[in-house]
Amino acid sequence: DIDQRNVKGVQKNTYNIKAFNNKDGKETLISTRFSTGQMNCAALSIFLSLSSMLERRTKFVILDDPSQSLDIEHKKSLVQVLGDVSSGNQLIIATQDSELDEEIDKGFMPKGGYTTLRFMGWSKEGPSIKTSMKQK
Repeated sequence: DIDQRNVKGVQKNTYNIKAFNNKDGKETLISTRFSTGQMNCAALSIFLSLSSMLERRTKFVILDDPSQSLDIEHKKSLVQVLGDVSSGNQLIIATQDSELDEEIDKGFMPKGGYTTLRFMGWSKEGPSIKTSMKQK
């Protein structure tokens, strides 16, 4: 559902996103019933779906800590989705999540491979970055 309002001559939309439970046939606003991890899954799903449908589609996706509050099963699913998203897009993922990093190493292999940049620490010369490439 969309609530539309006019703010100083500019139309603003508020989206009320609902989930439907097949088991009991009820729907609810996700903002009132979903955990933080479930909200993150919903937000990523909506963002990735909308970004793929835009008329002037961008060719890159930047995700900052996309696995926040996800359990390991959802992280595995996220890696599968990111593999699909990487087809035809440049994908940049920033994370400190070691579990997500492991899952990417195990299950993420876009066509053409990928490059990982790891922050190793600071020195007098500046940040130390380790670069590794993984090819298909």
